[in-house]
Amino acid sequence: AQAVRQAWARLGPVVAEAGAELELGTLPPVWLAEARLVDLFAILLANAVEYRVPGHAPRITVSGALQGSEAVLSVADDGIGIQPRYHQQVFLPFERLHTQTQYPGTGIGLALARKIVERAGGRIWLESEPDRGTVVYVALPQRGLP
Repeated sequence: AQAVRQAWARLGPVVAEAGAELELGTLPPVWLAEARLVDLFAILLANAVEYRVPGHAPRITVSGALQGSEAVLSVADDGIGIQPRYHQQVFLPFERLHTQTQYPGTGIGLALARKIVERAGGRIWLESEPDRGTVVYVALPQRGLP
């Protein structure tokens, strides 16, 4: 939860401009360096704020649970969503689904998130439909944690 709060604070001006709201649920402990976890959440939260419905203040929910030997975290938004055919493509470097004028950015965020998660031995994926928001899931192994 502390990593989510730090990431949210890092996005301060963007969050304020968008009028974004964050709901923070219960989160399990994870085995990942705090700096990497903050970076991961900053990427996921920034995307949730950026890809919002125009004229709509985004609502983002971060939650998680233990599932077997993994901590599964989720970042859910009520944004523009992603067509199913692009669910894997968005995790590739420099793969953008929109023009720079529609949504600025480099197309590196989710690729970097994937690298952080995979280096920790985890998995990342998403569920989304156009106009119905997106949920990004991160599953991290529970090595060395009770």
